[in-house]
Amino acid sequence: LSAVVLVAEAAVAQMNLSSLEMKPVNMDLDQETYASINHPVKHFSSALKRAEEIAGGKLITRGEAHLTILTPPEYMKLNAKFRKQLLHEVQHLDWSKSPIKPVCIGHAKTDLNGKSESAFYVVVEADAIVKIREKYHLGEFYPHITLGYTKRDLHIEDGVKKDLSSCVVKFEQP
Repeated sequence: LSAVVLVAEAAVAQMNLSSLEMKPVNMDLDQETYASINHPVKHFSSALKRAEEIAGGKLITRGEAHLTILTPPEYMKLNAKFRKQLLHEVQHLDWSKSPIKPVCIGHAKTDLNGKSESAFYVVVEADAIVKIREKYHLGEFYPHITLGYTKRDLHIEDGVKKDLSSCVVKFEQP
């Protein structure tokens, strides 16, 4: 994919991320509960295509691209009262004052049960979410929008960091 497509997609993604009504959702997937903000995957189609080229094949997606708020282990660790408060705060953020900025396509790899597994995502700057998470002492967090993975999404508990050091394709900011 050309850099021009990725630059254009970064601009569209940023515009859409800042203008979308950002509502955290709780979902069940393989009996894991987590909190995320889901976006139409069409806003990230070029990034997903590029990630699949790097992966050498089709990635598993949930039919959307999601900004992780709470990972499954964090969701289970945080008591219901604090979880509800945290989600309420995220739901009521003023996204025009707290924009989410796409930085790059990231790639995380780890061995699960003796097999190499990967996850691809868009590393983002999301200071407002980081600050809210810090308030609840949730520990390390690297804001990202998950695009797809080979077996399952990978988290910090799997030994991966979805930060700038994992970038494989940087977005040029328009």
